[in-house]
Amino acid sequence: MQTGSSGIFLVFTMRLRTGRGRLLAGFGLGFGLASILTLTAPSAHAVILGGVDGTANTTAPADDPGWDRVGLVNGSSAVYLGNDFVLSAKHVDAGNLLLNGTSYTLDPTYTPQYLETAPGQFADLVIFRVINGPTMNFMPIYSGSGEAGSTATLIGIGADRGTEVPNQGWLWDTNHTMRWGQNIVDGSATVNQGSFFYQALVTDFDRVGLGGSGLANEATGAFGDSGGGLFIKQGGVWKLAGIMAGVTQDGRSFYDNNTSLPGDQPDQMGSVRLSAYSNWILSTIPEPSTVASGAIGLAGLVVAILRRRRCAS
Repeated sequence: MQTGSSGIFLVFTMRLRTGRGRLLAGFGLGFGLASILTLTAPSAHAVILGGVDGTANTTAPADDPGWDRVGLVNGSSAVYLGNDFVLSAKHVDAGNLLLNGTSYTLDPTYTPQYLETAPGQFADLVIFRVINGPTMNFMPIYSGSGEAGSTATLIGIGADRGTEVPNQGWLWDTNHTMRWGQNIVDGSATVNQGSFFYQALVTDFDRVGLGGSGLANEATGAFGDSGGGLFIKQGGVWKLAGIMAGVTQDGRSFYDNNTSLPGDQPDQMGSVRLSAYSNWILSTIPEPSTVASGAIGLAGLVVAILRRRRCAS
């Protein structure tokens, strides 16, 4: 899937908690150490790959966490949860969903849901509903607190990898492509800036090879990946653990953003930590069994009413 749309970038300040003990540009990664990270939020391009050909990974991975659930909304990314409901970043907002080549119209009878986490501040999440979405099982949401150290799969529709900057990384291209990649979750952080206040998962863009610790499919977000999914396998089951929201630098993905310092200083990405908000997500979206019970209760009504109820569910 490709698109020429563009989106918005937001600037966040994050306070990090992590279990990986090494220093990176912008903030310290250390046991119990809190520090500051400034993010620019991606909102309309593709996952940037560091370890393989930058045009790779445009079909579902062999161990697929949910490729067919990631679609395009307002020029950025979103994840289809099932039962007509969609989850994306608040700064992307609700809209029509383009998923697997089919367009699904935003349901005007349903009010998009936002989570206020402090007076006048919100998590960077939106839940909305489309009309007659595809039939899929509900996407499990990650629970617990064991994300740090996990290998995550990222899926988004954002900027392609552009011009290489030798020994540092890549600039972003203007084309957008759906792509997947991987990264290891470094830890969690708190975003507190402007209208946003929420917990986030932090990943960095490590060098691949030449002494770097990057994975073979090392990846990070770019403009347009906001709202895309960060998936982690829990108990052998793929679950949605994060919604991509921001990166540290606009227009580029560098595994070394400051060559004057010893070692690599990688750019980083923050994704909304869904384990912190799983209760809100699950309470906002009806359980499939509840929807089924409602349908049974309508069995005695005329077909015209039944159809109207189904469209509103």
